[in-house]
Amino acid sequence: MVTVHAIERYLERVDRSAGPRLAAEALIAIAACGHRRGYPRHWMQGTAAQPGTSFVYAASAPGVCLVMRRNVVVTVFSRASCRAWRERNDQYSRVPVVRSGDPHRTLEGLAVEEAA
Repeated sequence: MVTVHAIERYLERVDRSAGPRLAAEALIAIAACGHRRGYPRHWMQGTAAQPGTSFVYAASAPGVCLVMRRNVVVTVFSRASCRAWRERNDQYSRVPVVRSGDPHRTLEGLAVEEAA
């Protein structure tokens, strides 16, 4: 079984040219032949494994991960979309946070604290 959300994410993140029917068929095929794991791969940084959630990867669809709960495909991630999110988050995490009151780290009279 495949949710509408999973079909929409497949169309957004994996194959924009596929229609909803083709997307659903692709998701069913990946789920049928893929390898199921209880935890995400390293490239899915920031995605946490929840009880009852499994991550499905298939050699026929490299760089694609199906997230399943109770044998239902609930969403889809692509390696490319995860990389884009990670790069965007890295960009924002390097921006210094300006705070007042710290005499040791100042920038034009304002304290600067590196964002974690």
